[in-house]
Amino acid sequence: MLLLRRRAEDFLGELWELPSGGMEPGERLVDALCRKVLEETGLTVTQVTGHAGSFDYASRSGRRTRQFTFTVTVRATGPITLTEHDDAAWADPGDLPAVSDETRVLLTG
Repeated sequence: MLLLRRRAEDFLGELWELPSGGMEPGERLVDALCRKVLEETGLTVTQVTGHAGSFDYASRSGRRTRQFTFTVTVRATGPITLTEHDDAAWADPGDLPAVSDETRVLLTG
């Protein structure tokens, strides 16, 4: 799976996370998923293959937020292009870097 590292000065800095982000008003969930993956990585989602789960967390503002996580197939037209993070890595669920507790539970069961 692809993990992205948050910049040190960001909220939850230096934690690794899955590509994610908020929905625009009126946007469908699958459209937000495709948009955020493209914006954060330069990868194009070609197929949503499953729902991996979801979890709730407190955002920077303290607001309760729900993250929905999906498995996807992507098309790479070049290297991963980061816009909001400082590193990207392909990881195995059995060998995760520093991720949040919620992400760890989601990815390892």
